[in-house]
Amino acid sequence: MLSKAIIFGTVVRPVRVAAFVCSFYVALAPLQTCRAAERFNPEAKRLLLQAAKEGQTMGSRGAALKHIDQALALEPHRAEIWAEKAIILDGLEEDAEALPCIEMALKISPKVTTYWTEKAHVLNSLKRHQEALAAVDTAVKLDTTYYARLQRTEILMAMSRFAEAESELNALVAKQPSNLVIRARHSDAARRMGHWDAVIEDSTFLLTTVKPESYSYYSLLEDRARAYIEKKQYDKAIADYKLGLKHSPDDRKLHAALLKVYKLKGDAQGVRTETQALKEFDDDFKPL
Repeated sequence: MLSKAIIFGTVVRPVRVAAFVCSFYVALAPLQTCRAAERFNPEAKRLLLQAAKEGQTMGSRGAALKHIDQALALEPHRAEIWAEKAIILDGLEEDAEALPCIEMALKISPKVTTYWTEKAHVLNSLKRHQEALAAVDTAVKLDTTYYARLQRTEILMAMSRFAEAESELNALVAKQPSNLVIRARHSDAARRMGHWDAVIEDSTFLLTTVKPESYSYYSLLEDRARAYIEKKQYDKAIADYKLGLKHSPDDRKLHAALLKVYKLKGDAQGVRTETQALKEFDDDFKPL
């Protein structure tokens, strides 16, 4: 799932990073409901909490599924248990099995926003995008906080409705300019639309939040460098690639990207330098 995490939904590009954020957010609902609920079978509650904890990591999701089924056997009419089972199955990418579980949760408790966002996520994963959009629109009506709206942009992106997604993300960024997930998704939408100034702005902001040893650092540098190239600001792109190489000098992909920029700029010396660097790199890895 996103375990979508931030790392950035966008940076680690796939739509499924948002899924992690989605499922983690939904997973909070049963925990809160448990505390407030009266006459909740104590053993079912314990099993639910255990399953919710186990469901956070891939290696323990099989155990989580076993425990959530045990909880359901004790409390078959608890919406939060059905929702948690959907989350666990979602984490296992068993979306077809997750869907009836979240639908059962909604049948019992139709006004819980996080159940609707989970249903939207599952439907989106099943490529039933129009139904996913209808589900998330219900969530937005129930709760206007940013998460449901962010989920809506994920579905719009999956439908290739990039202009609509970007428009919604513009509004979200205006309200929460420091939200890393929103900024990452906004950068992705802007890239799809060829709005390179926005990509540069988002990438620059996100780069202040990550360390050079993280994978997302290099992804962000590459995103910004590409935007600079599209704007023909070759010196800035070169600076970004060199910054990446400063921290990872043996990254062949960065050397190759730098060579392409030197060619675009018409920098003969730079072309020679990077051509030689790539030759030495490849020679080192030739089989003996």
